[in-house]
Amino acid sequence: MDPSANVTAVWLGVMVGMNIQTSFLTPPFGFALFYLRGVAPAIVKTLQIYKGAIAFIALQLVGLVIAASSPSLVNYLPNRAYLTSDTAPPPNNPRLQGCLEPMVFADYRANQVDIEQAIERVSAVDIGYLPDNYQQNLRDSYRQMSKVFTEVDKVETATSAFQDYQVEYEPIHRESRALQRLIRNNNKSIEEYEQEIDSLRFSGQPDQDDIDALNARIADLTAENRAIEDQIPEQWEAARKQYLELAKQEKIARNKYRRTVDDSYQVVRDTLQMVRSSTALADLKPAIEELHQVIREAEIEDAIEQIKQLESDLSAIKNAHPIKSKLSRARRALQREQNRDKAVGELIQGLEQLDQEVSWRSRAAQDYLPQLEQFNATIKGNIGLRMQSRISVEQAEAVASCLAEHKDISLAF
Repeated sequence: MDPSANVTAVWLGVMVGMNIQTSFLTPPFGFALFYLRGVAPAIVKTLQIYKGAIAFIALQLVGLVIAASSPSLVNYLPNRAYLTSDTAPPPNNPRLQGCLEPMVFADYRANQVDIEQAIERVSAVDIGYLPDNYQQNLRDSYRQMSKVFTEVDKVETATSAFQDYQVEYEPIHRESRALQRLIRNNNKSIEEYEQEIDSLRFSGQPDQDDIDALNARIADLTAENRAIEDQIPEQWEAARKQYLELAKQEKIARNKYRRTVDDSYQVVRDTLQMVRSSTALADLKPAIEELHQVIREAEIEDAIEQIKQLESDLSAIKNAHPIKSKLSRARRALQREQNRDKAVGELIQGLEQLDQEVSWRSRAAQDYLPQLEQFNATIKGNIGLRMQSRISVEQAEAVASCLAEHKDISLAF
C-alpha cells in the first residue's frame, strides 16, 4: 500500500471510531446511556444521566476536532510504535526511503569530509595477503563509495527539477483531469443509453419515440464531449510527458544511488563477517582433520553423517564454501561410489583450502580488522544504512513524524 494511502486510512479509521464512540453518549440513541439507565438505581433520573454525559461528550468532540485538524497527531504514535518494535521493517524497506534518504543526505553534507578521509585511510591499508578476488572487490567498493556524493548530487538535482516543474504542471493537470472525468461520466451515460436502446429493440415491440429520445441524449452527450475536449489545454499532453520524464529521471537517479551504496557496503560487510569468523573457522580444523580416520575406518553411513554435520557448521561461516565444497565431494564419493580413497583425496584438498582461509583471515583479524571496524563505524549510519537490520530509535522517531504527514500523490495519476 502507498504510504500516503496508509496514512489516510489510519486517520479515517480513528475519526470514524471517535465519532462512533461519541454517538454512544448522545441521546436519544446513546447506547451507553441506556446501559447506565439499566444499572443505575431509580433515584438517579434519566435527565441526570444525560446531564452527566455532557462533559464526556464535550471532551470527545474536542478530541474529534483535534484529530480532524491535525491528522499527523493520529498517525505518529502507531508509526513510532511499529518502527521501534521487534517486527520493524529494515532500512531498505521501500516505504521508508522517502523519509530516510533526506536524513541520510543531510548526514552526507554534514560529514562529507570525515567520510572521504575514512575512505582514503582504509584504502591505504595493505591488503595484499587477501585472496585476489577479495582485494579487487574491496578496491572496487572503495571507488564506488567515493562516487556516492556525486550520485547524491544527481538525486538532489533531479528531485529539485521535478519539484520545480510540479508547481507549473499542477494547475494544468487538475484542469485536464477534471475535464476528462466529465468526459468519462458522459461516456458512461452514453453506454447506459445504448444498453437501454438494445433492450428496447429486443423487447418485441420497441417504442420508436423512446429510442429516438435516447439517441438524442447520446447525440447531446457526444457533442458535449467534443466541446469539453476543446477545453483541455493544448499543452496538456506535452506537459504530462515532461512530468513523467522528470519523474523517471528522479527514479533512475535514486535507484543508481541505492545500487551504489548497497553494492559498495555489501563488500565491506561481507569482509567484516569473514575476518571476524577466523577463530570459528580455525576451531573446526581438528574436527575436519579427524575425518581422515573416520573415512578410512568408520562405517560409511557414520562417516557421511559426520561430514554432513561439518558441512552444516561451515555453512554458518561466511564464504567458507570452498572448504564445504570439498567436504561435499568427499561425502558424495562415499555415498555414491563408496570410494574411500577418493573421499580422502577430496578431504586433503579441503584441509589445504582450510589452511589458506585460516591464514589470511587470522592475519586480517590482527592487521586489518581494527581499521575496517573503525571505517564501518563511520559509514554504517549513512552509506551502509540500507544494509543494517533496523533503524535506530532516533531515526524511527524522525521517520514516524515524516510518515505521519499526508503526501499528495494525485499528480501521478
